[in-house]
Amino acid sequence: MHSPAAARLWPDSAGLLRGKPTLREFWTEGLRLVPDLRFEVLAVFAGADTIVINQRDQTGRLAAEVFTLRGGLTVRAVGAIA
Repeated sequence: MHSPAAARLWPDSAGLLRGKPTLREFWTEGLRLVPDLRFEVLAVFAGADTIVINQRDQTGRLAAEVFTLRGGLTVRAVGAIA
């Protein structure tokens, strides 16, 4: 996963997180810091091996996440914030 939020939480990561344990730690810490975190899904776009989710967070900030899939599993996720 490559995320600007991850870069803010762990600057040494440059926003790049690998593996389920690391992702679990990221979401655990993120939810601890922002307990009211929520997303409103604005649109979902599907490609041959890609899903893009356009969303708004609890502060009104727009964001998008791009998921690349292989064999029904996410192999890459990239987030962007407006």
